[in-house]
Amino acid sequence: MSRRQVVWIALAACALGRPALAEDDSVVRDARIYVKAAQEARKAGRTQAALEALLQAYALRPHHGGIVFELAAAYAAAGRIEDATEWLKVVAEMGFPFRTDDREELRACREQPACRDALTAIERNREPKAASTVAFKLAAPRLLPEGLAYDAASDSFFVSSVRQRLILRVDRSRQLHAFADRKAGLWAALGLALDGPRHRLWVATAAMAEMADALPADEGPPAALLPATSCRPAGRTRSAT
Repeated sequence: MSRRQVVWIALAACALGRPALAEDDSVVRDARIYVKAAQEARKAGRTQAALEALLQAYALRPHHGGIVFELAAAYAAAGRIEDATEWLKVVAEMGFPFRTDDREELRACREQPACRDALTAIERNREPKAASTVAFKLAAPRLLPEGLAYDAASDSFFVSSVRQRLILRVDRSRQLHAFADRKAGLWAALGLALDGPRHRLWVATAAMAEMADALPADEGPPAALLPATSCRPAGRTRSAT
């Protein structure tokens, strides 16, 4: 079955008013069964059986990139290079960055210009989409970061941690300073928001089992850390909800 045929079948189903399959647990489970059957058939050299199983998996989960890619590879293994090319184009359009150079069944596909171009497009998805630069590096290998905020006025970054119950400030020279920690009564530090005009940092915080040295007495509603002024942390207040 080619990509064009599948598209027409999908359009016909819409025209007849048939609802699309929801990806509930049973759909995901059944799709995995077909994928596993395809893998076993491929290992046994039964290429047609592998292809048929993947078509069944695709019918259940048409937006799953891994299934679409394996379907393309199955077409290539069956010698249906034109169909493989069409499905590889779909994978490329979906934006998935699968490795293709280690797939033996795609060797014949690479010999065809159109198919080679589709494989190149998939490889291109692995390239960065933006020209980002490194703002700073944290010299704290044990830190598990959570939230991030930036203060343009002082050219400083604030980084929070749930596990360490900590907020760090990275100053203009990219030096690391403790801004608030458990000694100040800080619970797990989650999201951060910078109120630039008032020079205040707001922190969402709560007593969580994931934070270090959690105590049952701390459990309760979430809280908001009172804004910190002039780079000094304030107290906290519990939420009413």
